[in-house]
Amino acid sequence: MTLHLEAALARQRAALAARFGALPHVHHDLPADSGFFEDMAQAVKRERMGEVILLLRRSGDQVLLHTKTFYPQDVYRLPSGGIQGDEPVMAAAARETAEETGLSIQQNWPLGSIGYTFWNGDARIDFHSWLVLADVEGEAHLCDPNERIEGYRWVEIAALGRVAAQLRAVPETWGSWGNFRAVAHDLAATWISRNSTYA
Repeated sequence: MTLHLEAALARQRAALAARFGALPHVHHDLPADSGFFEDMAQAVKRERMGEVILLLRRSGDQVLLHTKTFYPQDVYRLPSGGIQGDEPVMAAAARETAEETGLSIQQNWPLGSIGYTFWNGDARIDFHSWLVLADVEGEAHLCDPNERIEGYRWVEIAALGRVAAQLRAVPETWGSWGNFRAVAHDLAATWISRNSTYA
């Protein structure tokens, strides 16, 4: 992992562990086509110190998915957004929730982190995501048109495995993105089910 990203992840993990205790971390090596690889490289250059992936939960154990105007047809996923500079993970989660959904967080918990090494030929780039579970109320609505969100959908947490499968089945030109996004959906339900704190 590049030194500044490695340092950012270490700071984030230490801060969250001090507040919530030790959290799981997994790592994935993923091949990336040249377009996706360049997009991730640019994100890191813009001082995006990882991202938060939001499990916005309402009563009945439903979580919010969204789709954007440029996604493949009928592809939905968990909302996410970048951690900027030294921004705390939970502050990034609250900010991104407001920007992408207009919802306010009632209570939230970090679930764990995922590290990625994307490779394209001999080139490598590292990145990481934090999964954050947050209880919310109300209906999502678009707040920032720059997000290009086209719609929202609520699904049961148990359905996230099917969402991951759909992401892995996107058209080939979206394959690197779909494989990347599927990872968090596979892990989310597992991490929630393992800790009664989140019930």
